Amino acid sequence: MSNGVVAVLLSALLAPQASLPDGRIYGVVLTTDGQRLEGYLRWDRNETHWTDFLDGRKEIPWEKLREAEALDAEFRRRRELERSISLPGLRISWEEDDGDPPTSAAAIRFGHLRSLTVVQPNRVALVLRSGQELDLVGASTDIGRAFRGLVVETSSGGEVRLRWRELDRIDFHAAPSDVPGPLERRLHGTLRTRTGLELTGYVAWDLDEAVGSDVLDGRA
Repeated sequence: MSNGVVAVLLSALLAPQASLPDGRIYGVVLTTDGQRLEGYLRWDRNETHWTDFLDGRKEIPWEKLREAEALDAEFRRRRELERSISLPGLRISWEEDDGDPPTSAAAIRFGHLRSLTVVQPNRVALVLRSGQELDLVGASTDIGRAFRGLVVETSSGGEVRLRWRELDRIDFHAAPSDVPGPLERRLHGTLRTRTGLELTGYVAWDLDEAVGSDVLDGRA
């Protein structure tokens, strides 16, 4: 039920959005030491295009869980078990929840984002293109200390690599018309499986290799 609550929330947020832009992620990066960098962005090694996902977790407000419990008897039973301890001949239960609010997996395409601000070491505040706002907390490597780096491809042709603790805010927008295209294009190809299935489209190899300059590692 908790997953359903989040799914409904994100669907409602994204419903008014226009169609996603095409091509590489582009924006302005403001760092914690006052730098301003602009260019094509590569997020956490493998998010390079507007249709790629920013992964995280969405906190579920306690009142939403209360509503879910009222609507779903089985979910209410599971929640009651979570608020109890069983000992030999004794069971202790309580009504109030404690600790941080529960979370559920959530993801949003970069094409829906207007800005991303780091507000805590493991939390970001997002403003969508529609003007609506939401927060996400870290779940994998896209948000927080496990982040594997942001690469900014500047208009001069160079690359600047930034760590999570250096990020303050990123404003996303389409590349200006006078800015040259990115140095590397997205991998595209046709996959043929041993069973005869054939699929043609964009390729992300081993999750990380997504553009032409990426290296296929192995031994010879």
